[in-house]
Amino acid sequence: MNNPRVQTGRGGRGPTSAARSRAQTAAAAPEGLQANGLLTGVSSMSIVGTNGRKEPAGAPAAAPPESSRRQLHGSSTEQQHSARSARQTGQRSLSQDGGFGDGQQPRGSGSSLGGSVTGSTGLESSRSHGPRAHHALIADDGVQHASIMDFNTAFCACVKVFCASVAPCYALPWVRGEESHTTGSGFAVVLPNGDRRLLTHAAILENHCLVQVRRASEHQKYVAQVVCVGYDVDIAVLNVEDEQFWRSMPLLPLPHGLPAAMSEVLTAGFPTGGEELATTRGVVNRILLGGQTRELCVAMDAPINPGNNGGPVLNVQGQLVGVACSGTQHAAGFIIPLPVIHTFLENAAIAEAQGHEYTGKNVDHYRVQPLENPELRISLGLPARPDEGEDGGVLLSKLGPDAVSEGILRDGDVLLAVDGSPIAPDGTVMLPEAPSLRLGMRHRVQRMPLGTVLEYLVLRDGERMVVHVPTSPRKLRLLPPRLPVPRPAWLVLGGLVFCPLLPDYEALVPNYGMVHMTLMASLIRCQLQRIQAPPTPELLEVVVLLRVLQSEVNIGYEDICGMVETFNGHRVASLMHLAQLAQLAQETGAELLECILVTGELLVLDAARCWETEDEIFSLHTIPRRCSFEVTPL
Repeated sequence: MNNPRVQTGRGGRGPTSAARSRAQTAAAAPEGLQANGLLTGVSSMSIVGTNGRKEPAGAPAAAPPESSRRQLHGSSTEQQHSARSARQTGQRSLSQDGGFGDGQQPRGSGSSLGGSVTGSTGLESSRSHGPRAHHALIADDGVQHASIMDFNTAFCACVKVFCASVAPCYALPWVRGEESHTTGSGFAVVLPNGDRRLLTHAAILENHCLVQVRRASEHQKYVAQVVCVGYDVDIAVLNVEDEQFWRSMPLLPLPHGLPAAMSEVLTAGFPTGGEELATTRGVVNRILLGGQTRELCVAMDAPINPGNNGGPVLNVQGQLVGVACSGTQHAAGFIIPLPVIHTFLENAAIAEAQGHEYTGKNVDHYRVQPLENPELRISLGLPARPDEGEDGGVLLSKLGPDAVSEGILRDGDVLLAVDGSPIAPDGTVMLPEAPSLRLGMRHRVQRMPLGTVLEYLVLRDGERMVVHVPTSPRKLRLLPPRLPVPRPAWLVLGGLVFCPLLPDYEALVPNYGMVHMTLMASLIRCQLQRIQAPPTPELLEVVVLLRVLQSEVNIGYEDICGMVETFNGHRVASLMHLAQLAQLAQETGAELLECILVTGELLVLDAARCWETEDEIFSLHTIPRRCSFEVTPL
């Protein structure tokens, strides 16, 4: 049957299924799916995991409940043959117990991320048969997982995400930014412990103030709560408290593994410019460490249009492959794969169990140098050109400040293996899910749950030794991360606007080109490495003079900006410290306010005139008070 609600094609070039296949799919589909208009013309597969969905009246005969349960938890040869026969005749087998085994429904309450750190999906693997076995996931255990969901049911799990957001105004930090509205895609999943949640793309939720979701082919929107956002992996978890939203909602299980190269995938989402669900076929090109987060990702030729971010990506057997993510190049897209999703969920559950927010994945905390030069290798006691089984290795050139490996690893160590995987001279290791694929060694650190102890084989002073290093996320630095987007604090003294150092200077002053150029030049002269140091009691954050609001009290300073060094003879430790120094100057009746920048510029203001003209400056620029609430002196 033809359906205007779903557009299916390869790379956006039109339908790919024959009319005969569409007719068979329509005949085998449940009435509810036909009524909702979610048929896509692709071959139907077996359904297990529909959140209590029952066999509709008039649908094809289903497999017995006991047989369905066996199919879910590892079927016999006879049952697998029956399942294949049902697929060949266009029939589908519906699990009478809702597809979760023993009649258990997914939980909608309890801890927000389940508190599960086991990484189990709740589904046992069984061997895949048939001519399309080469498209199956590359499982961690080397076993191809059985088909778990048909395309139509997977499409019913898709939701459109509506986000209202208010971005901060960095040029005038006391001004509330304009409200904007963005849309994206998401889908319902069952977490490893059985909790039901929505997965989407993290970028959709930047600066969010209200998030709503709407199921495919429905009109009702539901308010969604943001459970956790992993900007470092581009994944976000949402929850909807309204039980009406979850009624008959299919839940996609989360298997393990990576898609095979050259295998076909299908993306689903809600592209900008339309309300209907759209699908696109593509082919997996390669697996790499890349994307905007430099994480493990899968490149494909299916374009991810605006609005499609966060939607599910399926293989030809209906299995979830990952989350759709747009690429920087035209007609290219990326998949956030299942190993990244599982690690994120596990780390988020660990953070929740420890009573704090998710702070990011593991990082390596050191710099390494490839050992591809023969003379360099010989000088370190390594073979010039290592053969199979010989040491490769990389040189640990520098440990990061406050690294957890300090005292365990040393500058000058040669790292030969990590977590049992030999390190090649170019710094790559074999990917466990695909032994023929090599990726950067940092992936072996990123893929581990927080707190895992990694084993390193090290060559130090000519001796081989094994050391154990605990993993940890990125440490705090004076330069905060770009995401989540920081809300700028502010302090105004005599028209001089001070704020903490922010990471993106193009965002810091988007509409003031000259100020931006001057500020960047100031920072370059002061060496950017300084702001990559960890905070100390003497320097909790870097304070910058952002701009000058011109007034009689500050004539001649309008083009000066940069990093603040001292104020009235005191080294500035933070913006709150600067506010306290200003209040102290006012209370003690100081005659002058002296501010020295890191680059040596000196600004001197008449203190009495600053306090006298303060209300006038605030009124002219609609500034509510001297400083933001978070830096108000006690």
